[in-house]
Amino acid sequence: MAFWKRDREGAGGLDAEHALGTLPCAMSGCRQETGLPCAYTDRRGRECGTAWCPEHRMLHEGEVFCRRHWNTVKGLDEAAEAALPDRDNRAPSLVAWVGRRMAPSIEEILLSRAQRGASLSLVQIPVHLVFVGRERARVWERTWAAADHTGYRYDVTLQVEEAHDTELVVRVGRNVVTRVVPPWIEARQSGEEVSNETDMARRQDFYESLRHQIAAAVEREDSVVEVR
Repeated sequence: MAFWKRDREGAGGLDAEHALGTLPCAMSGCRQETGLPCAYTDRRGRECGTAWCPEHRMLHEGEVFCRRHWNTVKGLDEAAEAALPDRDNRAPSLVAWVGRRMAPSIEEILLSRAQRGASLSLVQIPVHLVFVGRERARVWERTWAAADHTGYRYDVTLQVEEAHDTELVVRVGRNVVTRVVPPWIEARQSGEEVSNETDMARRQDFYESLRHQIAAAVEREDSVVEVR
């Protein structure tokens, strides 16, 4: 059984998508009291503490999750389970969220670098925990790499450090391309209320900016290789 799963009275054996609980839904503005608890338990044994109605819950392997912890556990391999972050830390969730949105663009950028007559294969490393520097900082990352018969030619990594869990770091090879706080997090931190249209436009601009920066950085890497 996965580290973040546990048996729940009244939920076992039921269809988690439609099962009705008795708890208030944590979604802002929702008045339903049909929520089931988020199944997430962090590495310290602390539960999420939120509950979600059928309309607003997220599911993973038959378990109910809030959106943040759904992003945290989805795609993690078994080795990462015991290293799950504290319940309030968004680091792996942010990596997973941006990674899913950027994956098609990153894959296209990497595979487009294949030279005429040559081929590149795509390697993906799912969200996982690494320890960085002398302080052994806990950093969550996801990597895409294009490889040929000689090994990796290009790689793109998204990182978020647990100690700075609002900042996304993008690397191409060993070089940091950008450090940025996504616009939806900035708005939440400042207490700014934005319309759905504004939120969607900012997100689109954010992802498009990342795409352009990654493409430019991969091209620079190609130039360096050619010079060598």
